[in-house]
Amino acid sequence: MARNDGFDDPVAMTARWPGNEDADESVWQKHVAQELSVSRWEIITPGTDFDLLGPSTTRLLREYGLLWPATITAMLPMLEAVAPGVLVTGEGGDEVFGSWSMGTVLDRLRRGQAKWPELRAVAGAALPRSLRRGLTRAVVRPYQTWLTPQARAAQVKALACEEVAIAPLSWPGYLREFSRERGLRFSETILATLCQSLGSSFAALLAPRFLAALGRRGGRFGLGARTSAMRAVFSSLLSDEILSRISKATFGGVFWGSRQPAIRDRMGRKWHRPQMGYPRGPSGRMVSAQPRVRCRAPAACSLAGQ
Repeated sequence: MARNDGFDDPVAMTARWPGNEDADESVWQKHVAQELSVSRWEIITPGTDFDLLGPSTTRLLREYGLLWPATITAMLPMLEAVAPGVLVTGEGGDEVFGSWSMGTVLDRLRRGQAKWPELRAVAGAALPRSLRRGLTRAVVRPYQTWLTPQARAAQVKALACEEVAIAPLSWPGYLREFSRERGLRFSETILATLCQSLGSSFAALLAPRFLAALGRRGGRFGLGARTSAMRAVFSSLLSDEILSRISKATFGGVFWGSRQPAIRDRMGRKWHRPQMGYPRGPSGRMVSAQPRVRCRAPAACSLAGQ
């Protein structure tokens, strides 16, 4: 867009965590930068200051309270670097291009490859919302197995409502419902607060005008599954090797550092509050297992919105 409108190229920014193989995307970053003919590229190495209990993260927690998502602190070096400019992020790209459950089904239908379970999914999406919510509640299974029965039931209900809200049969409807998701709106509020304190600003992939244009481009039945959608939008800029990529870096080791177990043991888990829904054993202490960390790529690790 900048080139088409006669502006200077924006500065590409990516983050790297040397020594962490699971989070290494340096080769893919280089491929994207080369194919876009990036003239200015800044690589940031946040180190361990931004793990969930690192000094930078805890400073923000003291200043602003709980942050969502917790990994949003990894974007702080970029927000500081662009001030007083604008940081354009690919936040929400996975959800926009890869999370519409009907996308894959309709893509297979168009190619005549749909099977009965997929046809049943299409029929289910056409049911009234109240009925879909009840059916979803019967099969949804939260991964938070440590919740008390009461908290687990509440989580099942919430997940069922969310699943129904973001799985409409039409592509524009999905984009509209998804963009209203509370977690996404909250993360944008947090980003705006951080930007205000630093004198910078941000522009997200989830901008209403972009999503509206994407909805018009795909029409009622969308652009297909993730790879098909990526090809439809970005094939003039990026090679198919990048657009059809199926691997993805994980960042559990980046954000779940060496400080967490030490803090947990030192506190003796006395921070437990029954209303949070954590089960308690006979001694009154919290019953828990080692948490399973599921950290996927933060927006800070993406070049050109992945």
